[in-house]
Amino acid sequence: MYRLSGLVTGLDTETLISQLVAIERQPITILENRQKTYEFRKELWNEINTSLLALKTKNDELRSLHSLTGKTAVSSNEEILTATAETNAVNAIYEITVNTLAQAHKVASKKESEIGVVSAGTFRISDGTITVDISVGDNATLADIRDSINSAKDGEGNDLDVTASIIDNTLVIKRDETGSTEMTFSDISGNVLETIGVIDGTGVIQNELQAAKDALFYVDGLEIIRSSNTGIDDVISGVTLNLTATGTATLEVNNDVDAAYKKIQDFVNQYNSTLDLINTRLSEKPVEDPETDSEKKIGLLRGDYSLAAIKDKLRRIISSTVSGQEEYDSLAEIGITTTNEDFGKSGKLVVDESKLKEALKNNALDVENLFVRTDVGISEQINDHLYYLTSSTTGMIASKTESFDNIIKDFDEQIESAERRLDQFEANLWRKFTEMERAISAMQNQGTWLSAQIANMFMV
Repeated sequence: MYRLSGLVTGLDTETLISQLVAIERQPITILENRQKTYEFRKELWNEINTSLLALKTKNDELRSLHSLTGKTAVSSNEEILTATAETNAVNAIYEITVNTLAQAHKVASKKESEIGVVSAGTFRISDGTITVDISVGDNATLADIRDSINSAKDGEGNDLDVTASIIDNTLVIKRDETGSTEMTFSDISGNVLETIGVIDGTGVIQNELQAAKDALFYVDGLEIIRSSNTGIDDVISGVTLNLTATGTATLEVNNDVDAAYKKIQDFVNQYNSTLDLINTRLSEKPVEDPETDSEKKIGLLRGDYSLAAIKDKLRRIISSTVSGQEEYDSLAEIGITTTNEDFGKSGKLVVDESKLKEALKNNALDVENLFVRTDVGISEQINDHLYYLTSSTTGMIASKTESFDNIIKDFDEQIESAERRLDQFEANLWRKFTEMERAISAMQNQGTWLSAQIANMFMV
């Protein structure tokens, strides 16, 4: 539509219409402000949800299998012995003396040049379990023999448990596994192994670099023989030994108090952080004349019933007693209590480190059950409550934010409808002002013509 903006009347039409439209826009501004308030509420609840999910993560760590009943195995000399312990290991101190370490059988040829060193022939190697016949052609080198050994398989496709290498033009053959089992060698046709000096004419090994040997060690005076130095898990129940040198060391198996304490302290820290956030949102007062979005959010959850209920439920779970316990049936009994700094109003927890560590040392299983006992354990109750709150599909907060989304969407529709009406209002104003300009212009033109006619009459 063609617009006339005060060309005839001299009015600032555009400013007038802009001011009238601004007045008419006020209801839309109110709708937009209300909509923004719900968006802020949604953001605040998402913040609460994130904090609760962080608490759930720390709580899940407490609920993981044997989270508080782990064991440590501490060696007095890790240059001689290291070890790890499972939860079923018995707390004890062992004296372990390592007499000999297990060794893998290793033999060598004599030193040769890189040119062909043997005539065609077949030789046999056994790793103690698998036996393989290997054939080589005329002028075979040490490298040819090495490669043939490393790729050898028996009739069923099993790899030979040996590794061949060349060091300083010498063929070195080593059994892959340690222990007293020896490799055996023989020439079947030709004299390949004899020619390179692995065996003599009678089949005796000529150059044994390292004898096959089992590990020999004593645990509290009991002689133990094993084929390996590492991963020895069948000597002390629940303990895996790794022998690294000869000598004597003590091994102490005990509850892993520090690791268990850290998991509990991490949970308490996150619990306190979550309560800090909840307490802040429940108590903060709105900012007068807020300017930023951050200031506009403050106070929107002040005294919120749902948020207060979350805090109350968490506090009741934390202070509850757990039935069926052997020794500890509440968190207070292991040194976790509500702070008295604000007379308990905040609900935050404090940990008596010495009391908690003493409980973990004396009866870690009962401490663990205090948290994870089926249905009634503290962590199990918290997990159920947090699932009710934070489930992405059925959780209370998800339902609440979904309702916010519906309200925000409804505001969108109201605002969109109001904007259309406002556009029509503005168009009507421009139409009327334009019509007024045209009418006044026509009247002015008629007046000018009439004046001219009258003037002409008196000039006659």
